[in-house]
Amino acid sequence: MKLYAFGSALALALAAFVSPPADASAGKSVLDGSVSWTSVSGDTGAESKIIGSSTDVRAAYSIRWYEHSDDPCKFRVYNRHINLDGVKTPEKSWCSGSPGDEKWAERRGANEYITGLQVCLTDKNDSTKNKVKGIRVWGKELTAGSLGPENGPDEAKHTNCKKWSNKVSCGSGKIATKIKVYYNEYQWSSHGFATGISLGCRDVDPK
Repeated sequence: MKLYAFGSALALALAAFVSPPADASAGKSVLDGSVSWTSVSGDTGAESKIIGSSTDVRAAYSIRWYEHSDDPCKFRVYNRHINLDGVKTPEKSWCSGSPGDEKWAERRGANEYITGLQVCLTDKNDSTKNKVKGIRVWGKELTAGSLGPENGPDEAKHTNCKKWSNKVSCGSGKIATKIKVYYNEYQWSSHGFATGISLGCRDVDPK
């Protein structure tokens, strides 16, 4: 009897040793294909800067911006690893001084990423002088390689937000990894103000 029990235990141990491990990537995702850009929410400007992640595993969930002398001139994109923990915050600035007055719009789900965006502008007679004064973002949760329904929006704005522009959205099965911020510079200066934003989106594919 003891010999039989020992043999059974040995057989189980050997089976566990030689059995292939479970797929560690099950339920995980990668970002596939090249970046596709939405149209602009707000206005195009003479200049633009691209901010965000270029890897195959990071997507955007928060957009933060800062002003100097009433001009939105610094933007930061919070992106996280779509399968693991870890946040990175690439940013770009065209301010002539130290920006402040931070505002942010973001998706707050545990694994939720931006899929739509809408910009609010001032309402100047000369449209080339309109500035970004508010942002709304929509998002979708990524679960086991699949995107859920769209949630949102989350909104942040300044008091001189006067006119909401068109909403722009990533295509089906895509989430945002970057933004392109359009801006105009003042004459004889590298300082300027943001005029509009577009989303850079990529396909989500299960591993």
